Amino acid sequence: MTTRTQSVSCFADERPEKFVEILEQLSDPVAIHDVVCDSWGAITDSTLCWWNEAFSAARVHRVDHGDSMMSTYVD
Repeated sequence: MTTRTQSVSCFADERPEKFVEILEQLSDPVAIHDVVCDSWGAITDSTLCWWNEAFSAARVHRVDHGDSMMSTYVD
């Protein structure tokens, strides 16, 4: 008989604070964006919803919640 054990991932919905804690400690720039879709469901842009300190330090301009990826990297 085989015994299987199941562990809860720190990335599971029940522990989002652990996921954020891991991302905050990374020395690489990390940013999480929300997808923006048009009325047909096509992805048109994304907005910044979370970033770590390394991402903020790598940017030339100040980082703000809701920053558009198109305006950040295209304009």
